[in-house]
Amino acid sequence: MEQKYLRQKLIESAIHIVAVDGIHKATTKAIATHSGINEAYIYRVFEDKEDLFFATFTAIDKDLIACILKYMPIMDIKGIDLDERCRIFFRSCWENVVADREKCSFFIKYYYSHYYNSYSPIERRKAYREVIDWITPAFKKGTDVWRMFNRILDIVYSTVVKILRDEIPDNEETAEEVFAVVFSAIGPRLSWHDKNPN
Repeated sequence: MEQKYLRQKLIESAIHIVAVDGIHKATTKAIATHSGINEAYIYRVFEDKEDLFFATFTAIDKDLIACILKYMPIMDIKGIDLDERCRIFFRSCWENVVADREKCSFFIKYYYSHYYNSYSPIERRKAYREVIDWITPAFKKGTDVWRMFNRILDIVYSTVVKILRDEIPDNEETAEEVFAVVFSAIGPRLSWHDKNPN
């Protein structure tokens, strides 16, 4: 079997198993069984289970980066005030994030696990370099933009956890509440109106 195909199938299975059973029950055997691929192939494509998890998380992050960059031009629209541009941008990204519950569940379970802390932060910062470079001029000087960006993700994903647990509904009101919290955190630090005056 082609390595690219194996990689994709194993990533898809890792997403499903972690989302359904949790990261601690996501054994290589369970992932292989779900994928219909012999367990030995995991070690031909990945170094180990941790490498498979990292590759899966990275693939989901890559989708998020592509989404952010796709909608970034919204922030340069003339004739719309800053908070409305931020709202449109946020809602576009929000809808993309919550659209796939299994990916959200995997992302959250990995992000808040020891696997992330020991394996991913440095590489992840490199992966987001284009996004951070693009948004940095929009913040006031002295702002730690990477920290601010991760604070936004924490707000978003902590809300997604509650949606996944059916503690709160996935609706317009929830999305607007999340936007309000995000904007209250970053709004005072933004200088986009200086960068791109209307």
